[in-house]
Amino acid sequence: MADERLGVYLFRRPVPPRSPFAGLDPERILVGHGTGVFERPGSALCDALDGAQRRFPRALAENGRTQLRAFLGAISE
Repeated sequence: MADERLGVYLFRRPVPPRSPFAGLDPERILVGHGTGVFERPGSALCDALDGAQRRFPRALAENGRTQLRAFLGAISE
């Protein structure tokens, strides 16, 4: 979503992957697409994980069809 500096993948939002990131304080976060996070990346990571479940309904409404189509396309090949 446009107002998130960093987001959790749509289908991981109901159960965000907290344990792999526990205790990390990154200097920067580079993503596979878009602009990386260079200012307060630890804060952005915490916000993404803490808000994942709460923001899930909106993310699903905005991106659900596109993400589902991409997911189905990936597993059908």
